[in-house]
Amino acid sequence: MGSNWITRFLDRHPYLVSKFSSQFDKKRIKASNPGIIRDHFNKLLQLKRLYRITDATTYNMDEKGFRQGISDRAKVICLRRGRGMTGKLATDGNREMITVVEAISGEGIVQPPLVIYKGAGHYKGWYQSLKNPEVDCDQWKFTYSKKGWTSHMLGMEWIKHFHEVTKSTVMGGEWRLLIVDGHGSHITVEFVEFCLSVNIVAYCLPAHSTHLLQPLDVGLFSPLQKAYGIQVDRLVRFGNVAVTKGNFLPMLIIARTATYTKKNILGAWRGAGLIPFNPRHVLDKLTHGQAPTKARAPAPPSEPPTPRNTAELHRRVRQATLQLKSKQGEVNRVELAELIQQLEKFGIAADNDRELERRTLQQWQEAQKIKSQG
Repeated sequence: MGSNWITRFLDRHPYLVSKFSSQFDKKRIKASNPGIIRDHFNKLLQLKRLYRITDATTYNMDEKGFRQGISDRAKVICLRRGRGMTGKLATDGNREMITVVEAISGEGIVQPPLVIYKGAGHYKGWYQSLKNPEVDCDQWKFTYSKKGWTSHMLGMEWIKHFHEVTKSTVMGGEWRLLIVDGHGSHITVEFVEFCLSVNIVAYCLPAHSTHLLQPLDVGLFSPLQKAYGIQVDRLVRFGNVAVTKGNFLPMLIIARTATYTKKNILGAWRGAGLIPFNPRHVLDKLTHGQAPTKARAPAPPSEPPTPRNTAELHRRVRQATLQLKSKQGEVNRVELAELIQQLEKFGIAADNDRELERRTLQQWQEAQKIKSQG
């Protein structure tokens, strides 16, 4: 087997490509077993029927950690070639953790959160933004911990807070369903006993399955992190100020407003297969334990695309060479003309790119010269 057999194999099968593999936790792979997922949906359906729980009284809770000064990735314009010509942006660099415990309802409503700061006590500077009437934190709860993480004690603080802000949504004797993950602060005896005392059924998701079954993870936390990162980026680049606990809340409020729309929340429940109840929505995503299907080659395009870089150009030439050789001496003039046309287009595109680079570099050098003279 030669050193170039992979290249030749891909040339013979143009519908195949080589890609870098992605990492996937083996515990998540085991949790993606269709049997475990079906059992989860069956138990949850039985629980809702037993306690006569409606979509309006179904909730999901989880905590989301924010590193204060970490912004989101952004596209930038930079020179195509040259050492150090990579897209880099200055960031605040503050990696101190703040945890926000969130809950959403099956009706598409987000509940007031619990915000956990890192510290040994409350400080006035953390809440300066609350003096601004535009910063609305009505019914929010604030606390602190040594590392800015949740704990058994703070889990109890949150469930009592949750009960206070949601008890008005149920009549006497009605039950609420609270879907939680397996975090230690959610499944203590004290936590469960309090839930039962106020007519809340706490249902724990299967281990390592939140990426499939928890609405907050499925459809909300990722866009929330992105929206927060955008606010950090704007503050650092345009506001020229440091990211602190004092300006964290306004950025969090903007990110939550952009993320927690009714449409997004209902989409998250739908993505987890819970509301409307549709286990197939999750089961159809699974590949674990299923027979692989034979990949079919896509229909060739009516006009071969122009190569975008030299690697694609060389590959296209190799493919054309193999196709011409397979004709056993017969030359297809149409295929040869198409190849020549692609080479011509590639040459024109390359010339345009070089001219654009030359002008960009010239403008950059002139700007640097003016800057040095000033």
